[in-house]
Amino acid sequence: MDKYKLIDEEIKKYTNIVISRHVRPDLDALGSQLALKYSLSLKYPDKNILAVGATSSVFNFLPKLDKEKVDDNTLLIVLDNPNFSRIDVADYTKYKKIIKIDHHPLIDTFSDIELIETNKSSTCEVLYELLDKEYVDKEVAKCLYTGIVH
Repeated sequence: MDKYKLIDEEIKKYTNIVISRHVRPDLDALGSQLALKYSLSLKYPDKNILAVGATSSVFNFLPKLDKEKVDDNTLLIVLDNPNFSRIDVADYTKYKKIIKIDHHPLIDTFSDIELIETNKSSTCEVLYELLDKEYVDKEVAKCLYTGIVH
């Protein structure tokens, strides 16, 4: 099974999903995080999907992020982050499973499933390939575009 299908199968298993990225985010990190949240929310309206982490007033034109909530069966998806010391969550060890999606070369292995495509310019570009196009609306496209052209 290819990694795209494997990631989709894992997402289907969880009701609670938290999407994070690196600390001190740039527009690729925030754009990919929000695009994934919006796309998954369209595809799976019954799931609790949160985009979490600190942000900066520089990016106040983007939607606000959610407060982190973790239960015993929560999936963490980490975007645009090659090393575990920069994950912007309280404690990544509290998550049941971790998926990493990135375009940076591998530094740390901290996830159960990794999709790393160093030939892509951004994590937003990786997500564009991953997302089901049926669930890419204007808002998702805007977030992806913002991250790709930053």
